[in-house]
Amino acid sequence: VQLLKNRSMIQVVKKWEVKNELQVEKIKINTIQNCEFINSRGTNWEIKMSQKDVGNKVPIYKLKKTDEVMKYYDEWGEGNKYDQDMVDWNYTGPKETSEVFIKYQKNKNAKIYDAGCGTGLVGIELKKHGFSNFYGADLSQKLLDLVPKDLYQKLDKVDLNQSIKTKDNYYDIVMCV
Repeated sequence: VQLLKNRSMIQVVKKWEVKNELQVEKIKINTIQNCEFINSRGTNWEIKMSQKDVGNKVPIYKLKKTDEVMKYYDEWGEGNKYDQDMVDWNYTGPKETSEVFIKYQKNKNAKIYDAGCGTGLVGIELKKHGFSNFYGADLSQKLLDLVPKDLYQKLDKVDLNQSIKTKDNYYDIVMCV
C-alpha cells in the first residue's frame, strides 16, 4: 500500500499479484483538511494531521509496552475525546474501508471480526450498508464502553498481540482499520 500526493487529495493504492499478474486498486480518500505532507521520499508520504490537541499526545508508535498502549487509549476515550478527535481530524478510514469492502463482500450475514474496533466506527459504517454480524475486540475497555449498544454481537477486551480464544475459521472476515 502506498500513499500518493495529488494536490489536496490522497489516494491509497493497493498492489498485489494474482497468478503473476499485477493488480492495482486506487481508493480515493476525500479532501483532507488541516493536514500537511511532510518528508517526501519518492512516492512515500508521511501525513501530519491537524495540530489540534495532537501536541499533548504521546505518538502511539513510541509506546513499547502493552499496558502503556492500553493506558494511552483509555485516557483518550475519557469524555468521548477519541471520537471527537476523529471528527476534528476528518478521519475517514472506516468510511473509505467500508466503501471498498461492500464492493467485494455481498454476504450481509458474514461474521466480521473487527480487530482493534475502538469505539465501533467500522461497525457503524458497515451497518449503513446492511451488515450487522460484528464481533469486536480492543485493548481499551474505555473505548469498548463507547461502542453503541447492540451494534456488535460480542465485544472482548483483548491484547491482539496474543492468540484470541476463538476456534479457527469461525469468522468470515477479519478487519483492522
